Amino acid sequence: MFTSIPILNVDFIDGSKKITESDLGDMTLFLQYFRRYGNIISPILFSVGLGGNIPIGAGIQNPISSDKNFVSGTVDPIFLFSVLYALEGPISINSNFYARPIFFEAADKTKSGSFYTYGFGVSYSFSGTNNWGVDMLLNIRGLQRTKDRMSGKKFENSGGNWIYLIPGVHLAIGGKGIHGLQISAEFEIPIHQSVNGTQLTGDWTFRSGLSYGFFLFSRNNK
Repeated sequence: MFTSIPILNVDFIDGSKKITESDLGDMTLFLQYFRRYGNIISPILFSVGLGGNIPIGAGIQNPISSDKNFVSGTVDPIFLFSVLYALEGPISINSNFYARPIFFEAADKTKSGSFYTYGFGVSYSFSGTNNWGVDMLLNIRGLQRTKDRMSGKKFENSGGNWIYLIPGVHLAIGGKGIHGLQISAEFEIPIHQSVNGTQLTGDWTFRSGLSYGFFLFSRNNK
């Protein structure tokens, strides 16, 4: 997955307008392995993922000096583990763990805190045909983030622990499971927030996503 955020800066310095263009962006390379166990009626879907984040953004240009602020991140590993168990009928339960430990400083001498998420959820599936399906989701997700570091010192107003209640919906078109077009939307409602120092906290978050999955190799079962 490739992400890049172009930014157009409009600054007024001594009464004159100055326009500069900057960008923040990272490239995320991610490989995920899926394996199905059990029978067709109530299978267990197991997946494990390994990837990394590679900084490619040029940063934001300071309009007064030639310095770059808020430059792109660092090279960091990403780990993912998830298990989904389909009960007999339209209900399934799932559990997942995601980790992104931060080991290195960015070019501006800052080091973001490592973060880890873990979750449990249940889904109810409405399946029309083999070409589409709708899932209603209800998840509980925990998030732990360590403190940021600036010039080798911990930034006290950063990091903490959060627990969210997340209702959502997932639509699959042109296939089910991990292939085809996938559209998702969810509300993230905090039910516990314990932050370090003084930080802004949100009442709720809306998140949506769009993806397309395909198989690199196919196997015909006879």
